[in-house]
Amino acid sequence: MTTSVIKEEDIKKGGAYNVRDVLKPLTRLNVMEAGMTGNQVSIRGMGTSSTLILIDGRRLAGEDSGSTMNVYELNRMSLDEVECIEVMRGAGSGLYGSNAMGGVINIIIKKNKKAGGYVGTWLGGREQALYGGVLTGKVGKLNLDVNYNLTEVRKADRDGDSNMYGPRRYVDFKGRCQFDETRGLSFGASYMKEQYGSFSEGDPTAMSASARDDMTEWYDNNRQSYFVKYDGYHSKNDYEFQNDYNRLGKESRKKTPGVWRDFDHSKYETYVVEAKNTYHVDEHHTVTYGGEYRKQKAGGTRLGTGAGNRTEETYLGMTKPYGSADVKSYAFYVQDEWNLTDILFFVPSLRYDHHDSFGGELSPRTGLTYAMSKNSRIKTNYGAGYRAPSIIELYSHMDRNMGRMQVQVWGNEHLDPEKPGPSISGLRQKKIRRGRRSPISTTRSMTLSPRSTRAASDGLSATSTSILTRTPSSVTALALDKKKSAS
Repeated sequence: MTTSVIKEEDIKKGGAYNVRDVLKPLTRLNVMEAGMTGNQVSIRGMGTSSTLILIDGRRLAGEDSGSTMNVYELNRMSLDEVECIEVMRGAGSGLYGSNAMGGVINIIIKKNKKAGGYVGTWLGGREQALYGGVLTGKVGKLNLDVNYNLTEVRKADRDGDSNMYGPRRYVDFKGRCQFDETRGLSFGASYMKEQYGSFSEGDPTAMSASARDDMTEWYDNNRQSYFVKYDGYHSKNDYEFQNDYNRLGKESRKKTPGVWRDFDHSKYETYVVEAKNTYHVDEHHTVTYGGEYRKQKAGGTRLGTGAGNRTEETYLGMTKPYGSADVKSYAFYVQDEWNLTDILFFVPSLRYDHHDSFGGELSPRTGLTYAMSKNSRIKTNYGAGYRAPSIIELYSHMDRNMGRMQVQVWGNEHLDPEKPGPSISGLRQKKIRRGRRSPISTTRSMTLSPRSTRAASDGLSATSTSILTRTPSSVTALALDKKKSAS
C-alpha cells in the first residue's frame, strides 16, 4: 500500500475549502459529483464502494447504495479542522477490513489547537458557505471544541450535473480529558442535516399524463455520530479502546401538481467497538494488533424481509412495504513493521473477519521496500483484500419511481465477498524533475453488478427490474503523472 500524507501547510497553499478540493489534483484518484448530492471519490478505478473514508480512523454509517457512497465525508467539514489527510492507495483489508480494496482516505482532525475561534465564508461553484468554530483551550484537564458549517447549494442550470438545491447544516462537538501525561479520554458528537429540493419540467407533448406534469422532489437527510475513545501508552505500548455509534436517516417525497406520487424512508445504523495496541518491540520491529466488533442495522421502504419483519408504512396517503435487517461481524488483525536493514523494510499483516452473511475471510498482505536512495524506492506488495456485500445488496427490495421510470431492485442474500487481484508492484520516486512515476498496477476482481433482467418501454414510461449478481472483471493500469502531488 502506497501512502501519501497531505500536510496542513500543503492544504493552505492550495486554497481549498473542503476535502473534495484537496483530493481532486491527486494522481490515481477520481473525484466526481454524485448523482444525488455531494461528491464521491474512488482510488485506482476500484469504485466508490471500494474506497474507505475514515475520520480519525473511525467509519461512519454507510449510505444505501454506491450512488450515494462517500458523499457526506468530502463536504461535511471545513479544512480549518483538518491537521492532515492520509491517502493510502492499494488494498488495505489487512488492517481495515471490508471496503478498503481500492484504498483508504483517513482525515486527521487537529488535536492541539490554541484557545480562540475562527469564522469564514466560501463561495465556489453552486455552493456558498459560512463556517466557524471555537475552542475553549485547556481548562484544568479538559479541552472542548465546537465547529459549524452552514452551506447553501444553489440551483444548477440545465447543463448542470445535478439540480439539487437547498441548505446543509453541520455542527461538531469534541472534547478531551487528559488524566495525566500517559492517559486521556476523547469524546464527541456531530449532527448534519440536509434539506434539498429539485424540480423537473414535464413534456407538454407527451401522451402520458404523468409525463406531461411538472415534478417536484424533496430530500431530507440527517446524520448523527457519537464516539468515546480511551488511549494512552505504557512502557513500549501505545493502546486505545474506542466505541462508536452512527445513524443516517433519509426521507424523500415526490409530487406532481395536486398529487403525491411516491415516498421513500430509510435509516442506517452502525455500532463499533474496537481495541488496538502498538508494541514497539525494538528498533527493528513495531507490531500492531487488535480486534473489533461491528453491528450494522438498516430499515426502510427499500428493504425486504432480511433478518427482521416486513410491515407497512403510510405517509401522505400512500402505503409502501417497510423492511429491516441487520448484520454482525467481528475481526482480529496483526501487522509487523520489520526493518531488515537500514534500506530494506518488510511489512507483513494478516486480518481475519467473520461476517453473518458469508462466514470467515482471511486477508493476508506483505510489502517489501528497498530504498535505493533518499528519493527513490522499489516496492513490491502482495495482498488479498475483499469487500463484504452491504445490507442493501443482500436484502433490498425496492419499488421506486426514479424520475419518469419505475425501478425495481432486488438484493441477493447469497452474495459472496468481492475480492481484488493478488499483486501490486512498482517504482516510486518522491521527487523527479520531469514528473512523478506511479506504480504499475494489475488487479483482478469479482465485482457486484446490477444486471438488468427485464426492461420495457412504450415511449411514455419504462420499467426496469434488476437483480444483484456477480460478474468477473479485470483492471490493468499504467500511469505516469507529471502533476505535483503530496508524498
